[in-house]
Amino acid sequence: MRRPVTRNMPHRKPGGLPWLRLVLLVALITGLYVNRQSWLAPLSIQNIRIEGAINHIDPEEIRKHLQHFTEKAYFGVDLPGLENEIKQCAWVDSVDASRIWPDTIRVRIVEQKPVAIWADSGFLNARGMLFFPESLKTHADLPRLYGPQGSEKRLLTMLYGLNKAWRPKGMKVSRLTLSERLAWFLEFDSGLKVVFGKQDPLETTAKLEKILPALGEQRLSQLIGLDVRYANGMALTWRPGAISSSDPEANSSSAHE
Repeated sequence: MRRPVTRNMPHRKPGGLPWLRLVLLVALITGLYVNRQSWLAPLSIQNIRIEGAINHIDPEEIRKHLQHFTEKAYFGVDLPGLENEIKQCAWVDSVDASRIWPDTIRVRIVEQKPVAIWADSGFLNARGMLFFPESLKTHADLPRLYGPQGSEKRLLTMLYGLNKAWRPKGMKVSRLTLSERLAWFLEFDSGLKVVFGKQDPLETTAKLEKILPALGEQRLSQLIGLDVRYANGMALTWRPGAISSSDPEANSSSAHE
């Protein structure tokens, strides 16, 4: 007896065609994105919130920089561009802009804190970075630094070191200069001027701490000039009329071993 012939029927995987499902999924996502954009587009900026301790920044200057950003839609504001725009203000150290739903842009500003005046034209902050406001009168009592372009951080580091060394003696640096030939000149708030030349001021200060006390406090108070460029001594300059003519060290400038 002949056996019945059986044929293998094609087996269709469950779930339909994979590519069709992928196309439908992409279309759904695209539609949602387009609808979201068209829904959010009308949202406009109602508030710009400025945060931070501001003492020197002119609010009118900030408003001028932000004006054209307020005309954009909420999600149309270029936040990095807004930050760069505000950084054009000389007194701005750093700025961070963010969105607050549904209609506010928050701008956090950190103001510059000057620690020294550079070349009578600008300020240095604690990181040795230069900034140039319109006026220096707000901090005219800061120490003044002078030096070649690019030496700002070097002078600031030296300023910190010298103030640390001399502060216990009640002395504070008011002026520090590094010449084009890399010679150092120092002036204290007391009026005392020190010429270091190319010697390291901090190393020389350590030596002066051992020598100057021998002069006595009264004589030190009359000292207005020190020239320590000599290998085996230094020159001292006294206030006019401060030293008696009978004093063996009465000369206005004398070398000492």
